[in-house]
Amino acid sequence: MPNGLASVFKAIKNKLYKERLFISLLPLKHPLSIPLNLHVLMPVWGGLEFAINRSLHKTTLILLLLPFYSFVLNFFYFSEESLLRTTQLIFIILFYDKVLLNLSKKDFKKILRGMVILAIIFAVIEIFVFGPYNKGRAIFGGGFSLPRFHGVVGETNFTAFLLLGTCLMLCYWKDWWFSLCAFFAGFLTGSRMFLLGTFVFVFLSIFQKLKFNKRYFYFLAILSLFLSPVFYFLIEKYSSGDFYYMLNKDISSHRMEIYGAYSELFMDNPFGVGYFQGRERMYPYYENFFAKLDEIHGMNLWHSGKHSEEQHSHFVQVLTEFGFLGYITFFWFVARVLNDAFSPKNQRIFLVVLPLMTCFMFLNLFHEVMFYMMFAFIVVEIYEKNEVYS
Repeated sequence: MPNGLASVFKAIKNKLYKERLFISLLPLKHPLSIPLNLHVLMPVWGGLEFAINRSLHKTTLILLLLPFYSFVLNFFYFSEESLLRTTQLIFIILFYDKVLLNLSKKDFKKILRGMVILAIIFAVIEIFVFGPYNKGRAIFGGGFSLPRFHGVVGETNFTAFLLLGTCLMLCYWKDWWFSLCAFFAGFLTGSRMFLLGTFVFVFLSIFQKLKFNKRYFYFLAILSLFLSPVFYFLIEKYSSGDFYYMLNKDISSHRMEIYGAYSELFMDNPFGVGYFQGRERMYPYYENFFAKLDEIHGMNLWHSGKHSEEQHSHFVQVLTEFGFLGYITFFWFVARVLNDAFSPKNQRIFLVVLPLMTCFMFLNLFHEVMFYMMFAFIVVEIYEKNEVYS
């Protein structure tokens, strides 16, 4: 490589790293079916940064309790994959601590804008070269349907989660044009989760204008999200067969049957089975759950066949894989990060947090950069000028 070109390349690389713009590339898993898998850089980056500076924020220590507890569970439910994934999770959490929590607000905005630019580029390519992979998916079982595109991540719902977070954060900071572009790219996924998150945002935008302290409302909203696995169990236990069938098939795309199987797994293993072991151990419960539904409700449900499914819910994943102790720990982490957000001067931040946490009910998110960016956004916004966060 000529010296001049090498110097230009080095200058670009240094600027990208200095301003953390590499983070914009991390969502690129398999866009256009290209296996880039750049999200694997998160644990590598986290490990390198931790080797340089080994101090950790107190909230990070709370979150790290989850993977270390998973190591304990591996003494009882041994799995090589679980050990590998748990180790990877530790380094991803270190990436959150050492990289994301130390971003300035200026760099945070640049990263979000970079993600929007990439999302638009891949959306244009998909629209004009490949076309939608699904030309008419019904929304919530009704007559309204949208074409669906895989998007920048390479999977519709994870792209929708990324772009919903990007859209809301930029909207919060009044970066209207980039926020609108993020919304457009997110809408192209045809994701019901994206539409639900948008609805929650619009509702909260109106609700936020009411002149009273909304501290208890927001706390109850967060608590309700954490209680969602209990609601799934109650719906399965007490709803009519027709209602449950409609909710499972038309509304949740068969997620309710998955939640039901995992509820049975949790009842037998209340202390958890270890990180990334849920789908390896849920299949017998899946089969038993179907037999029970057929007996109780007289249903003939579709199910995925002779293989297991992941939880399709971050809350269900934490509860079933880390048990009730891990679930309490995760709630402690969220409550601790959100502690100062409940004061009246900071409550507007829930316009971003609650729509994104609503999406936690539908996706497993420990390996998604936007999951950690949401918590980093709270810190960057509340603790201005990167004050010591403890």
